[in-house]
Amino acid sequence: MDDVTIADLKQFIVGVISQQTKGIYQEFRSIHAEINGIHEQINGIHEEIDAIHKEIDSIHTDIQGIREDIVRLDRKIDQKIDDLSAAIADTLDASNEATERRLHALEQKLA
Repeated sequence: MDDVTIADLKQFIVGVISQQTKGIYQEFRSIHAEINGIHEQINGIHEEIDAIHKEIDSIHTDIQGIREDIVRLDRKIDQKIDDLSAAIADTLDASNEATERRLHALEQKLA
């Protein structure tokens, strides 16, 4: 082969390789753009998940506060029940004592 044919062949090979490389590069850029789009979507989903986590934490805090309120109210109710029970017992004792005094007074009148 002569030098001109070799040069033409080299130029042809360079052209084919250049076209193939350009096609691969374009595919790479397209895939890269798709990956960037997916990455942005993942970041958006991540931000949504973070917002949901914050809402859940807030709800958890609210529920904890409600639980504490329930415990406090339960203690107050227990105390009120104890107070009422004591008051009823005192009233019954006083009533029984008054009844016993009346009975005793009646027994003495009858005797």
